[in-house]
Amino acid sequence: MRWSRLSVAAFLVMGLLVLGTLNIAGRLPINGPTEPQLMKQRYEAIAGKDAVSLGGSIGTAIDFDAMCVSGARFYNNGQDVFETEALVDLILSRPDAPQIILLVTSPTSIGHDNGLPALAGAYQRRFTYRFLHGEGEFGLIDGDLRQAVFAEAMPAIGHHLRNPWHGAALRWLGRLPAPDVTTAADTRSIDPRQAEALAKAQVAAWQADATEIAYFDPHVHARTRAALLRIAEKVEDRGAQLVVVLPPFIDQMSDPLREAGWTKIDAFWPLLQDLERRNALVLNDWDNRAARLDPSHFRDAVHLNAPGAKEYSKKVGRELRRQKLVQRRDCK
Repeated sequence: MRWSRLSVAAFLVMGLLVLGTLNIAGRLPINGPTEPQLMKQRYEAIAGKDAVSLGGSIGTAIDFDAMCVSGARFYNNGQDVFETEALVDLILSRPDAPQIILLVTSPTSIGHDNGLPALAGAYQRRFTYRFLHGEGEFGLIDGDLRQAVFAEAMPAIGHHLRNPWHGAALRWLGRLPAPDVTTAADTRSIDPRQAEALAKAQVAAWQADATEIAYFDPHVHARTRAALLRIAEKVEDRGAQLVVVLPPFIDQMSDPLREAGWTKIDAFWPLLQDLERRNALVLNDWDNRAARLDPSHFRDAVHLNAPGAKEYSKKVGRELRRQKLVQRRDCK
């Protein structure tokens, strides 16, 4: 069978129509705000605040009300350090930029790069690009031209496309299950009997990710280190204060981390010292030594639930007041 010019043209037109339809379907807020729309809502909430927190999903560890600080949480699930730097640039460009920038992170953050097409994090990079484009910012994140183009040209696929439409269909049909109360309130906690198994599974997943990322991007540690140091310099140049927060993990993480060699991350501990030399305040509780929170404060091995965030944030707030970064005030 030979293709005529007309059939080739028809094939290309049909392909563009399918691509365009899927692209539009993935951008519609069919079942609540899209990821870029959620980012915009969080960004707008920064106005008039004294502090803002950034980072990936571990950013749920910050509860500004418990800290007695006027702040806004601007974390985004799966966000890497390069995306955080781009968002810090955007925040610092505001005339009303907060004076305290809390960067919530962990030692594993220096091994992530959402610009890698082989990893699921590529979608978070595209969401970040779409949000930034909506704010009139068209610079590249870590020189990542590929995802900058794909962010606008490529549609969502898989669960990123399916889940919103599936949820909307269930709602239209009246078959949407009642929300889980513990999930909605973020009070779900882990079973202490399962803590050790959860910790070992988490470390194994980290090791697998680290191996894959090292294969595709062997220089990621050096680049993330440079990005974090640039963030510190930009915040200091703006006259603001950078606070690097490493929230705790469950105690049961200690042994598997030690066995896997994660407790001595040669590239990370010197980085924290370099950040301190750039006048950043570093609050390092990631191995739970100072925080001493039990499993009831965690929703999984590495993420605090809402009660855990409240308890930990009280400690962070006390340290900020001790450093005279915030005024003492009565909590409501």
